[in-house]
Amino acid sequence: MRRTAIALSLILVCAATSAVADPVADFYKGKQLKFIIRSNVGGTYDLYGRLLSRHMSRHIPGNPTILPVNMGGGGGIKAANYVAETPVKTLDEAMRREIVIGTTGAGSVAVQLGAVMVNVIGAKFKLIVGYGDAHDVNLAMERGEVEGRSSSPWPSYLAATPHYVLDKLIVPLVQVGLEKEPELPNIPLLRDLAKSAQEKQVLDFMSLAVAIGRPVATTPGVPAERVAALRMAFDLTLSDPAFIAEANKQRLEIRAMTGGALADLVRTVIETPADVREKVKLAIQPKNAVTVPGARPAE
Repeated sequence: MRRTAIALSLILVCAATSAVADPVADFYKGKQLKFIIRSNVGGTYDLYGRLLSRHMSRHIPGNPTILPVNMGGGGGIKAANYVAETPVKTLDEAMRREIVIGTTGAGSVAVQLGAVMVNVIGAKFKLIVGYGDAHDVNLAMERGEVEGRSSSPWPSYLAATPHYVLDKLIVPLVQVGLEKEPELPNIPLLRDLAKSAQEKQVLDFMSLAVAIGRPVATTPGVPAERVAALRMAFDLTLSDPAFIAEANKQRLEIRAMTGGALADLVRTVIETPADVREKVKLAIQPKNAVTVPGARPAE
């Protein structure tokens, strides 16, 4: 038991990378440690590892949560390599080492953008397709099933999982859109990574499509005067103090464009030449994806 405990404790990994000065308890308080177990579920390594992880938290200053993660294979080499390997922090590193990326259903924008990164940019992403939603992908990251995720607006992280940002648990590699986030001035835009005119056409199309964001639309055939009234109501809502207060309370950043500007953007995407659309169709098809068992296509 002593040998096993020592071997397991050597591969205890902290999912958080930020330090909060002194003392040790301040660092570990509220954090989560990954306890990498070098075998699959059910073996003696697993039993001892889970036993240790259930009780060890009480004795670590700050009492962090300990999450056991099974990583069998290669007589422990897979687990050792996982712990020893430096996490990818830049796009250049993602071009050299395979990264397992979690995505939602087949056909989702998350899969499409991941495929574009592989097919056009040359990133070594291995896509795991079919998680139910963003929350499921986050849990997969925390469990160590995947190393990252594709397609989530930066404000969404700030609203739904602010600790990911504050504790520096995530490292943005690429931004997709027409302009950079103010908080991410050094993270490259997808459209700036093109190495040829053909690649630029594809990356510009994807950037325009993502820039549309979460559009609010009405049904076809609505009279112009009603459309104008709805657009005015939308614009007035954005400046409504009660609306702004509730958005702030929920940590929801509001950066909307006017109805007219959105219509122009949609029109640009729709009027993209047919040959460019065909290139995009090829670029968004994942070639090395693995499907999560029981996964459903994107709705």
